[in-house]
Amino acid sequence: MATDQLERLLRYRRELFSFIRALVRNSQDTEDVFQEVARIIVEKSSLEVDNFEAWAREIARRQALAYFRKKRTSSRRFKPVEEMIETVSAAFAGNPVAPEESTDRYEALRACLQKLGESARKLLRMRFEEDREYAEIAGSTGRNEGAVRRAVARARKALADCVFARLGMAGAAGSGQ
Repeated sequence: MATDQLERLLRYRRELFSFIRALVRNSQDTEDVFQEVARIIVEKSSLEVDNFEAWAREIARRQALAYFRKKRTSSRRFKPVEEMIETVSAAFAGNPVAPEESTDRYEALRACLQKLGESARKLLRMRFEEDREYAEIAGSTGRNEGAVRRAVARARKALADCVFARLGMAGAAGSGQ
């Protein structure tokens, strides 16, 4: 039974990792939360689970909540509250993505990132990979905060338009921003 759960976890890894990343928004912390989720899944591998994906997402949701509770006590920075986690969880549950579609989206995003200019990629990396605040990015790039916000918004829109175009979903990007 433990082998079955581990195989399911490995097949579902990318989607589960993406779900956790959407909740946590920090690469290193996403990895830490994912490892804790994997540990729990392996520990509970003797359980009979009908819907592995929903079960694993629920474990991830609870671990993300624990992560934010811990962060809230150690940091003064705003961290999303339980309502945001519930909203993201509901969105993932209501819009399942097939593994092959997830791979297509990932490849499209990778290709589109390469099309962006180095400056735009740097801003996105600072904001989303390094989880830096706009004011901090402004200070390190010599721009004002408003200019950084606008540049990040333009880069995100360009990425979305490119990804949707590559996936043959033209026009969908404008409705979600």
